[in-house]
Amino acid sequence: RIRHVPCPPPARARLIERDKGLKDARFPLAEIEANQELTKDTVRARLRRQIWHNLRSASALYNKAFEIDLLAMLGDNLVTLEQAIVYRHDCVHRNGYDHDGIKLELFTPDYIAKIHDLLKDLALEIMGKFDEITAEAFFVTPNPEVPPQTD
Repeated sequence: RIRHVPCPPPARARLIERDKGLKDARFPLAEIEANQELTKDTVRARLRRQIWHNLRSASALYNKAFEIDLLAMLGDNLVTLEQAIVYRHDCVHRNGYDHDGIKLELFTPDYIAKIHDLLKDLALEIMGKFDEITAEAFFVTPNPEVPPQTD
């Protein structure tokens, strides 16, 4: 299950500072005055334009904003996942055939399970990092030895 993690202000600030397109953005004062959410809207638009299938580019954004290195997390699985993205493209845009017109036969239950497990492990590792980042951003120090207080 995917959960939405709000972008902590420090991560948004790092992304704005480190991403060339965001760092160099210019707006007339009238536009800034008219839209109190201009910063958030601009960052959101930048992220919506991102091609998330490009793992190296996506990793650069994660690194800029959250200081999370997706490529390092993937390690030796990076090549496997990049190839899976190419195969996905062939399925979606070429009806299951590669550039040479050869039908892809690799989509066995074992292959699908392997890619699923790889992505699930990556997502869990990212979510663990987000939990750490969110706790730090909002000055919450998780301490498993201290039970939460109830009133």
